[in-house]
Amino acid sequence: MGKIINVRAGNDLDMFQLFKSFVHQTEKNEFFVDGSPVIENPGVAVDFRNIEHAYEIFHILGNHWGGWNEVPRFDEMYHVAKHWEEDFQAEIIDIGHDSIGLKLGSNLTDREIDVLFSEIKGLNAEPACRGGFEELRSMIKEKLEFSIWWD
Repeated sequence: MGKIINVRAGNDLDMFQLFKSFVHQTEKNEFFVDGSPVIENPGVAVDFRNIEHAYEIFHILGNHWGGWNEVPRFDEMYHVAKHWEEDFQAEIIDIGHDSIGLKLGSNLTDREIDVLFSEIKGLNAEPACRGGFEELRSMIKEKLEFSIWWD
């Protein structure tokens, strides 16, 4: 059990608070979250040892993620990410204060991509690439990965 998700804390206070409160560091300079509080460190790949599904990260982040501007609240995004993992095999691999990156477990049909894009637009999110949804479609088909962000 456990999921490794890249966490980009940068200088965002909410994501920094997550690191200050929950991220532990081993002697081998590896970072993990097991649900107990501690430490402060910059964004790195973190082993969330106490979760089985990547979308459960939103329960750990709680109010430290989302709920401002166009960014959904953490509890809303938990359900969206759970649905995406169940329906599209899309697992969170990267998270920032206003963005998420996902890896697909298999190829999506054009119809599934259209449904996914409709849901992304419904969340008021944008593709995290310069070419918009057209480039995002190519990334999904070629790399089985995509990233979205909110303003």
